[in-house]
Amino acid sequence: MWLCILSLCCWLGAATAPALDDPVPLDPVADRMAAARAAYAGGALGEAYDQLRIAFELSPEEPGVRLWLGIVLNDLGRGEQALEVLEPARAAEPRSAWVQLECGRAQRALGRTSEAERTFRAALDAYPELVRARLLLVQVLIDQGAARAEEALGSLQPLLEARPVLASAVLREAEVLTLLGREAEAEACLRGAVADPAVRLALCRRLAADHRTAEAWEVGSPLVGETNDVGGRTLLAQVARRAGEPLTALQLLGAVLLEDPTDETALAELTELLEDADDLAERVVSRRLASKPGDADTWRELFEDCLRDGNPAAVLARFEAVPEALRSDPRLVVLRGQALRRANRAAEARALLEPLSAAGDARACYEVGLLDYAAEHYEEAAAEFARGAAGSWAADACFNRGICLDRLGKYAEAADEYAAAAAARPDFAEAWLQLGHDCRLRLGQPRRAREAYRRYLDLGGDDAEVRRYVESEP
Repeated sequence: MWLCILSLCCWLGAATAPALDDPVPLDPVADRMAAARAAYAGGALGEAYDQLRIAFELSPEEPGVRLWLGIVLNDLGRGEQALEVLEPARAAEPRSAWVQLECGRAQRALGRTSEAERTFRAALDAYPELVRARLLLVQVLIDQGAARAEEALGSLQPLLEARPVLASAVLREAEVLTLLGREAEAEACLRGAVADPAVRLALCRRLAADHRTAEAWEVGSPLVGETNDVGGRTLLAQVARRAGEPLTALQLLGAVLLEDPTDETALAELTELLEDADDLAERVVSRRLASKPGDADTWRELFEDCLRDGNPAAVLARFEAVPEALRSDPRLVVLRGQALRRANRAAEARALLEPLSAAGDARACYEVGLLDYAAEHYEEAAAEFARGAAGSWAADACFNRGICLDRLGKYAEAADEYAAAAAARPDFAEAWLQLGHDCRLRLGQPRRAREAYRRYLDLGGDDAEVRRYVESEP
């Protein structure tokens, strides 16, 4: 149909253009029509409308100008204006199927269903092969529900016979069959034309709605990176997430939100996706390892994520896949030792960690300190924590050393360690509390105790006895 319209407009330009040797500029209506066609082809509806409005003012009786202006007004959702422009051309003889088509589009958009149906039929009377008029007639019948589904299928039949894999016809056939309760036939007709992306997406949507997630993802996954519309990407993201492909879901949702940061469906999907953020992070690292298996930093991140999730067994299982050249990397050895300790395999953990501790590896010292503390070797544990008080765990090492010193009756040294822990991490509420306890109960330092307790309470601590003590200050 569009080729016919374009040919009509090209003819208009040729009919109104002067001879090549004519010094007069090209006809302004032809110029405006050419500019409008170029803008329309580029998706610039506003620019196309501006050009056509000027052409219409210059030549309001020209049918081609009216038709194109009606097309653009319909695409802009301005049905009333489209009808005002098109009605005079609609009444002209011979009747134009394309003008009828655009009038029907406007009527349908305005909710005038019966009029739209009559108009689409009139377009087909004028030009039975006008594909879009037949598709729109079928859609009008579908819009009226199951009562007219058989009629819709009959109206669609000539098109299906002529063009059995035309995507727009197949999609409407599936819709009609669904209205008739013939679900298996609807699915089969979609599968028969699945090579078309629009049909593939519709089949994916149908399978997802039936909770056939694995099948939906099998059908939809080839469209990732191919589908550009927001609805299609969002659907594929939903299916990907439910099919256990969160990275692909994240990729698709990111593309949607780059285009429209306020899209509510995409934002809701992203919220659900991020609820599984720990699993997502592990998948990201795993994908990186698949491409760079010899990257020690990536293995470290993976093991840290597993330990953060409370899954030391995953570290021990995955360690078997670490390349031989990386297995002696101190960072990975320490993480393996940590996993063994947390899996209650203390002897194996100690065998791995003690050589690194002796060599001065701070994190290994910290881990050996935890092993010594669990074995009630408080002197040794305190010494290891002192050597391991470095890096992001320095506050914890100082705090743990304080606990060991308390067990040894060295309260003044313990208080100093709690103070060091609080200095390293000012929001370490438990360190302030223990400092307060030692200063109050063991060192006879009420002022220092109250200061520590106040910091504890300011950080959200909730201990009735501590609050009473602070408030009872003389």
